[in-house]
Amino acid sequence: MKKLSLIMVYALVLATIVALASCKNSSQKNNASSSQEGNHQTTTTSSGVTEKNDTRFEYILLSDGTYGIVKLLDTTLTEIVVPKSYNGKSVTKIMDGAFSVASNMESVMIPSSIQKIEKGAFAGCSSLKDMTLPFIGASASSLDSLGYIFGTSLYAGAQKVNQRFECADGLIRYDNFYIPSGLEKVTVTEGVIQAYSFISCTMIKEIVFGDGVTEIKSDALLLCDGLETVSMGESITEISDECFRYLSNLKNVLIGENVTKIGYYAFDGCVSLKSIVIPKKVVVIEKYAFDDCTGMESIIFEKTTGWYRDYGNTSGTGMDVTNPSVNANNLTNDREYSSDRWIRK
Repeated sequence: MKKLSLIMVYALVLATIVALASCKNSSQKNNASSSQEGNHQTTTTSSGVTEKNDTRFEYILLSDGTYGIVKLLDTTLTEIVVPKSYNGKSVTKIMDGAFSVASNMESVMIPSSIQKIEKGAFAGCSSLKDMTLPFIGASASSLDSLGYIFGTSLYAGAQKVNQRFECADGLIRYDNFYIPSGLEKVTVTEGVIQAYSFISCTMIKEIVFGDGVTEIKSDALLLCDGLETVSMGESITEISDECFRYLSNLKNVLIGENVTKIGYYAFDGCVSLKSIVIPKKVVVIEKYAFDDCTGMESIIFEKTTGWYRDYGNTSGTGMDVTNPSVNANNLTNDREYSSDRWIRK
């Protein structure tokens, strides 16, 4: 009898341990599920459909059936990724003043689903350092400069920049916009970078043109004296005339692998540029492309055969481009060579 009692006690203890372990696993699963939800809550509609309510933002349903962001609700966030969709519908618009309370935000990534950013949407973002955009200005088709989305009202930590914007009647005008003085890096993922897009943005040190960017127009980076690093994606096929001219602090340039032409005076006066690689698909380097790049030490050609210096002669003069330091001299300091068009046949 005593032996039977002991067996029953052991069985009871074992059952209790199993039950406790089961409760613990269930609790961990619930916690994991809660963690994955992040800043979301779930609600169930009368039709039984579960919807997610993003507690980071206030939204508005637009007339086209998509959503716009009205306001940032969680002002403690330092890194923000704007959502592509909400309740199964695309988020396509950021309203005026939507991020005006985001004084703690240090980085923001805006997806390609966004089609419109209203004037002053990012006013007051005094801590902003890193920004990713699908386009510059109000929309992909606008001629606005970067400052448009930061607005014309002064706020702490802002730098005044005189830039252009496109009026409703299509006329181009200029105004003083206020861009965060700590904004050091901008990534643009798509479209055409219009002339004067970054005019006088001396605070920016690095610009990345993503694979969706197809063209950088002349004067897009005019007076961006603080710019140190530029990289280009695979859709850019030509570096326009004077594209990087007089950027005296430019140190690092990654030319896109599909670039076939480098325009007139493209890098003229980039005195801090020490080395650059000419991708293998480049077949034309226009006159004075690297003129007055007095700090240049090395120009490396990925494709070293078939290069000619064309000075009006139909055949041109064949050039040996296997020595990077000689290339640097020929294309920057020796006006006899730099004043000619270089082509690869």
